[in-house]
Amino acid sequence: YYGRALKAVGVKEESAAGQISSFQALSSAIAATVGLGNISGVAVAITIGGPGTIFWMWVSACLGMATKFFEGTLAIMFKGRDSKGELQGGTMYMITQGLGKKWKPIAIFFSIFGMVGTFCLMQSNQLTEALQTVFFTPSGIENTLWLRLAVGLCIAGIVSLVVLGGINRIARVASLIVPFMVGFYFLLVLYIILTNLSVVPDVFTSIFREAFTFKAGLGGFAGSAIVIGARRAAFVNEAGVGTATMMHGASKNSEPVREGLVAMIAPSIDSGLVCTLTALAVLINAQYTVSDVQGMQMVME
Repeated sequence: YYGRALKAVGVKEESAAGQISSFQALSSAIAATVGLGNISGVAVAITIGGPGTIFWMWVSACLGMATKFFEGTLAIMFKGRDSKGELQGGTMYMITQGLGKKWKPIAIFFSIFGMVGTFCLMQSNQLTEALQTVFFTPSGIENTLWLRLAVGLCIAGIVSLVVLGGINRIARVASLIVPFMVGFYFLLVLYIILTNLSVVPDVFTSIFREAFTFKAGLGGFAGSAIVIGARRAAFVNEAGVGTATMMHGASKNSEPVREGLVAMIAPSIDSGLVCTLTALAVLINAQYTVSDVQGMQMVME
């Protein structure tokens, strides 16, 4: 069905209820998941659980595709209208429209904690660390609280220019940036792979070997790898979290199953492709064995 999913991305229904196209919905969903979590998050997972975590991230990505399929399908089936009367989608409406009004407290609960959960604290922290490593430290600029605050305010200002424009502006910007962003990252890692081609077979061997290996003193390394890999995959692709339903619910699509097929592409890109690229970059250079290098700094090294 993956071929059908790729074909469904290009289908346009201008007469259908909604605000954005399926491609824009997919791009927006990927934009929310492809980022620093795929880079520093994967590096942290490898540091804690070893190369074997990548195998379980692949497994979780496959399960995530199934979850995203149902999310996208239900997002089209159950929509609602906001205070302005505009048609919107999202888990909140799926709960109230699908399960009934008596479940509205759960929808409110999701909305409140979903708002807290989408704070970009990790992303801002890792971006600041990257700027510090690349620009500030070589220039002799001290890493102070005020510097981090200034970087955070700049990030907030840039993001607000997009977010305050509503779902249409978010979708337009995402559809322009995401293909370039993923393609550029792919080319960078491809260069690393081609210049270290002889090491690649050993890297994949270590991924599969350590996914099922128990090491003394770690309380079952395979178990740790499974938990860490699945946890990081969920953090990366957000399958089952409910955030992607807001974008897919706003899609101009009259066929719920078709939107579900479009939605399931996202985990294959963020958890399948981008996370694998990051893992290869880290494992090829064996940076995860350096004890004092972690997160974003590990990938940059």
